Amino acid sequence: MRITVVGALALLALAGCTAAPVAEPPTGAPAPPAATATATPTATPTPEPTRPAVGELIIGPAGFDQLPLGTDPASIDPAVALIEPVPLECQPDETGWYPVAAFPADASGHRPFGVAVRDSKVAGIQVVWSTEIRTAQGIGIGSTRQQLLDTYPGIGVALSDARGDVYIIQGDTGWLRFSVFYETDTVSEMLATTNDVAYYAPSYHTIDASCV
Repeated sequence: MRITVVGALALLALAGCTAAPVAEPPTGAPAPPAATATATPTATPTPEPTRPAVGELIIGPAGFDQLPLGTDPASIDPAVALIEPVPLECQPDETGWYPVAAFPADASGHRPFGVAVRDSKVAGIQVVWSTEIRTAQGIGIGSTRQQLLDTYPGIGVALSDARGDVYIIQGDTGWLRFSVFYETDTVSEMLATTNDVAYYAPSYHTIDASCV
């Protein structure tokens, strides 16, 4: 019966506990302002890197903007790389670096650019057959001598031979050579290479991966 008594007391105690009345706001009192939802800012997605078109390649004394001299080409994401390892055309038992399929050769078999790789580093980039590749100032294959001189005031002839003149732009890590042949009086070759390579006369051939 002790348990029954305790239960009865508990019921009486609960019965005596009534909820306090909710206070009504005074008549005419303004309603509390509604809560304003705070918009959560949406993060801007980072664009995925893409491989540039040949006409977007910019060459200078340091190489391509997208492939600087001294770069280990194997460290570049293949999805955006400009060159890839393939057997050398001059030595099929060795591997060199050639433009990827996105930069195909023209009808004559000429690639838009050539790259020399030494000790796993880009040592030289040469442009001969593409008129689309330009410097940041707009000079490229087919530019006239006068356009070159006007674009780079003070540039002088570094070397000459029986076929043409060489103009050089010096950079911190490399230099850019413009070969202007007398026959056309236009830029016929551009070569960016590291500063440890000496200047030399206008090129009569194109570099073929590591075949030079």
